[in-house]
Amino acid sequence: MPPTLTFRLLTGCRVSSERSIGFLEGHSELTAGVAFDGFGGANARAFRSRMDQWLDGAHGPNSYFHNFKHDPEHRNCFVFKYNEHRLYGFLYHPRDDDPRFQLCSLCIYATKHEHNSDRSELDRVEQWRKSLGAQEAISKTYPKTKNEKGGSPWKN
Repeated sequence: MPPTLTFRLLTGCRVSSERSIGFLEGHSELTAGVAFDGFGGANARAFRSRMDQWLDGAHGPNSYFHNFKHDPEHRNCFVFKYNEHRLYGFLYHPRDDDPRFQLCSLCIYATKHEHNSDRSELDRVEQWRKSLGAQEAISKTYPKTKNEKGGSPWKN
């Protein structure tokens, strides 16, 4: 039986009505949350600062965080960076009542010393993005408000 995945929202950063950040957990490959929790000192401050900037609506600088919009296979992938540390995840619109709301679900921690991102890391993030387990875990935090026919689940 596959492991049960969980999703945990980031705490200790700004709250935004348009964006949110969290960690997909529950599998040995999902290392972003554990790595982030283990950061101390300058690493923790730098990542939280970058995350606050993204939560505030910033689209860069690319030296802090960026998506991969020019890579068709990985256009939903996202990365937060500090020195050699990388937190890779994917962007997702989990709220069917607000399609502008954007979630960054962080999955994988890696270190990087070369210029380009390792495509195998991005491929792994894409697999997690497409997984039913990830979607189910996120939906526990962001439940659907519409039924399958497109209407509200509430009766008038």
